Amino acid sequence: MKYRYSDRCAPHAPFILVTLRQPGGTLVTGELPAQIDCGADRSVIPLELAEALQLPPVSRVVVAGLGGHTRTLAVYHVEIRSNGLPNVVANVAATDEPHVLLGRDYLAPFRVTLDGPTQSVSIEWPPATEGTAP
Repeated sequence: MKYRYSDRCAPHAPFILVTLRQPGGTLVTGELPAQIDCGADRSVIPLELAEALQLPPVSRVVVAGLGGHTRTLAVYHVEIRSNGLPNVVANVAATDEPHVLLGRDYLAPFRVTLDGPTQSVSIEWPPATEGTAP
């Protein structure tokens, strides 16, 4: 799947559309913009989404942000779905961020290519093997 960078951020950044769901449950969100962040260790969702999906916290984690500031956040199991990609159940932190952030915990099984000159991101599943054309 190939996506154009979004103008939600300045400078423009890679976003894809996802839905979130209770693992094994019936509550699901509509499509949401999710920022691809290859530098983030873990994925993050807005706390209001965790509450709307009635996700029970499974643990807490200390996270460090820009400038080394740390804080403790609740962690939840959530199923992340994106068109054309396998569903992933991930342990995500919840915060007051305005959108879903997909970190390496979600991105690891996929081949992710950021193409700055064309301002696009490609996500492949299954990842192309060496020596084969994508």
